[in-house]
Amino acid sequence: MLARKFNTNRKTVVRWIHYSREVFPKSMQWQRLRGLVSARISNQDLPQGLVEYFLVHPVNEYL
Repeated sequence: MLARKFNTNRKTVVRWIHYSREVFPKSMQWQRLRGLVSARISNQDLPQGLVEYFLVHPVNEYL
């Protein structure tokens, strides 16, 4: 379903999921961003929790 929605193949979606669950939570990017977003977003909620957060709180609030 995601592959069709984003017009990509299944392997790409699997890589995105792996990155958002395994790599991104350990990254410096996430560590910096972590201090700017709600503590309710846990690593297990990534990426959905982060996307939902930014839908409510526009990015330009942080720039």
